[in-house]
Amino acid sequence: MHARTKLGIAVAAIALVSQTGALATPALRVQEAGPTITITNTGSEPPYTFSPAQLEVKVGQPVTVTNNDANGVHSVTAKDKTFNVDVPPKSSVTFTVSKAGTYDYVCTYHSDAHNPASLSVS
Repeated sequence: MHARTKLGIAVAAIALVSQTGALATPALRVQEAGPTITITNTGSEPPYTFSPAQLEVKVGQPVTVTNNDANGVHSVTAKDKTFNVDVPPKSSVTFTVSKAGTYDYVCTYHSDAHNPASLSVS
């Protein structure tokens, strides 16, 4: 086989591969974890914690609340009632906030038993 023929076959093969992606390395897609508020029964004072105590998110960005307490329902409720999310024991719930601002929130079921917490939405 002549050198030109070999070169022509190689160019054709490269063109075919680039069009079909047959030998392309797949892109690695790592999904970043979204913002999460975790509720934990600490067994100390205060008995329940929101972690982190201050969280910053964008308007419309999903926020996941995970309740690690096996014994009770908790809520993440803005003091101005902008949002109110009940989270059953050992489960998670996701919500969004559609208006920018800083929202102090509490657990309506244990209002004096959680650490102070706030959500800043920009």
